[in-house]
This record gives sequence, structure tokens and C-alpha cells, in this order.
Amino acid sequence: MVKFCEENGILLFFLPPHTSHLLQPLDVGVFNVYKHYHSEAIESATLTGCSKFTKQDFLAAINSIRAKTFTLSTIQLGFRLSGIWPMSPEIVCEKSVEYDPARLPSAPSTPSSHSTNSTSFSTPKTIEKIRNVEERFSRISHDIEASQNLMQKLSKGAQACLYELEELRREKEMTQAATAARHARYVFDRGGLYRRHT
Repeated sequence: MVKFCEENGILLFFLPPHTSHLLQPLDVGVFNVYKHYHSEAIESATLTGCSKFTKQDFLAAINSIRAKTFTLSTIQLGFRLSGIWPMSPEIVCEKSVEYDPARLPSAPSTPSSHSTNSTSFSTPKTIEKIRNVEERFSRISHDIEASQNLMQKLSKGAQACLYELEELRREKEMTQAATAARHARYVFDRGGLYRRHT
């Protein structure tokens, strides 16, 4: 691949380690579109009576999924959302968390399930992480800025959970509708077999 790029005047852009979730155009802007069209293919197959989306079904649908996903506008969107082109470092900087040693515990402690590290630099999205934030509140109640920071993290975590819950609710409704449509195409006869409506 490197040789091909050199021969064709393509400049390779090497990403720093542990940054692909922020800088990789495929991760940032393309794979979500790909997943969307893949889900659409599965839903379409389900609505037409397919009980299992097999490898053969996937191979039959992959060309259509790729054609819908890898469009010029989607690829350009990936580069724009990652701040690579047009060059916009602030996009990545806003998502990065600034290292602040003052917010770390002053004395080293033994690792435990209630370690503050899991909530220091990320939005809490699990019950355990939210409990860790609650525990930290009791230790820093005198520090208004740190308390506000933790409140923001809790708020972001709650919003993320609510978005996920709403997405699950929508998926459940779609699954129930697809199941009802599939059942409507079949009748149960006296011999215990399903027959398709004619």
C-alpha cells in the first residue's frame, strides 16, 4: 500500500497512537453510515420473511451497502468531522480532555473498584462509574469548580444513557413491527405447520 501511494503521489497521514476514535475518518464519519445501510439490509430481509440473515444474504447485499456508504460526500464528511480537511484542530481539541494533575488524589492509593481514575477523565456511563462520581462528590464538596466538573460529567452520562435508551426503544418498536408483519404472512393450520398466505 505504501509503495502504491508513493507511485501515485498520495501522501499518507499517520495518526498518533490511541487517537483513531477522534482522527480516523472511517471511524468518525463513515462506519456509522455503513452500519445504517447494513441494518437497513437486515431489516428489509426480515420484512420479506427472512428468519436469519446468513453470510450468503450478506454477500448478496454488500455491493449495495458499499455503494450507498462510500460516496464522495460521506468520505469528505469523515475528513471534515475529524478536523483533517479542511484543517480544524479545534474539532479534536474540544473532544480531548485536558490532563490536570491537581484533580488526581494527592497520595497514591491501592487500586480498587472505587478508583477515581475511571471517572476522572471520562463521562460515566455505567452504574459503577456513576457511584464512583457520587463518592468523589463527598470528598470534594468544598471545591466548587471540581464539583461543577463532576456535575457536568454526570449530566453528560445521563444524556448518553437516555439517547441509548431512546435508540433501544425505537429498535424494539421496529422489531415488533417486523415480527407482526412476518406473522401476518403466515397462518397456523391444523397439522401444526405454517403456511404462507396466498
